[in-house]
Amino acid sequence: MKRRDVLALLAIGGLLLACRSAPAPAASPAREQLEPATAASAPPPAARAVRVAYVALSPAQSPPWIAVERGLFEKHGLAVELTRVAGGEAIKALVAGELDFAFGPAGTAALARLQGGDVAVIGSMIHTLPYEVWVGPAVAQPADLRGKRLGINRLGTTTDFVARFALRRWGLEPDRDVPLIQVGETGEMLAAMERGAIDAAVMESLYGYLAAKQGGLHRLVNVSDLGLVYLFGGIETRRSLADSEPDLMLRFLKATVEAIALFKQEREFTLDILAKYTRLDDREALAYSWEEHATRYFQRLPYPTREGYTLLVEEQAAVEPAIRQLDPADLLLDRFVRELDTSGFVDALYR
Repeated sequence: MKRRDVLALLAIGGLLLACRSAPAPAASPAREQLEPATAASAPPPAARAVRVAYVALSPAQSPPWIAVERGLFEKHGLAVELTRVAGGEAIKALVAGELDFAFGPAGTAALARLQGGDVAVIGSMIHTLPYEVWVGPAVAQPADLRGKRLGINRLGTTTDFVARFALRRWGLEPDRDVPLIQVGETGEMLAAMERGAIDAAVMESLYGYLAAKQGGLHRLVNVSDLGLVYLFGGIETRRSLADSEPDLMLRFLKATVEAIALFKQEREFTLDILAKYTRLDDREALAYSWEEHATRYFQRLPYPTREGYTLLVEEQAAVEPAIRQLDPADLLLDRFVRELDTSGFVDALYR
């Protein structure tokens, strides 16, 4: 090899060595600022702790069960502690700051608001009264109830209101034409029907169907067919909390309306949840109640409607006439459901 060729090779080798050992170019200031954020994703913010109550072992109360079981609250950044609390006590606990949300009776919330309580209704999952009148073989039509004993839970409860409303629609006077018998909770109602202590009863669909299977009863009427528009399945919170944390309201309602959509769309999953929480293993009765709630009762958009408020006030006026003075705008906050409606969030759940 000639001397000039050797020198050329040495020059090329030195150039390659220099390239390998040369330091990397300094990062631009913009790159240095971006790298810490993109090198590792930031931890998600801590979930907002929320205390929630439901008031009954009823399919009408199942959306929060579904939201817990399917992780919908977590999906929207909420760490929910879900407990069962009796209806009136739930509103008291809410006003006292011991709860953040309650799935409970809007009528009780209205009475609490009338007395200055810090409470608001931000949703109503059902816009009628999901009750049925179940009767024995001696009753074929409403007129046959005259002189018969109609079972209710207690005086002043929703079943009492439903019974009186239905009887008057049929031209019958409660107590005079049809004695109203206070029986107690659902278990006592079923037992009373079975032993013949009452001739008819106002019950939710699930328990009416169970009574029919046990005692050969039949459904006289689905009360929602009477044209009732009512705020049922209320979603309550503190008004001060709604004003200070509107984003919390939206996240909570998003989880709730997703749970309603799952109820409607996933029958077998929902039946499993109903069985777990109601502790009933009668799949046939659960399926009957699921059908009623999925197709007739649960609303895609749980607006707290003023139309439903009117009948609610009439119910509560029997206990407290001053309730008629309460401005519905002082109790009902529909802006959060409206935002979900106009954003298309709810529509997307059903595509």
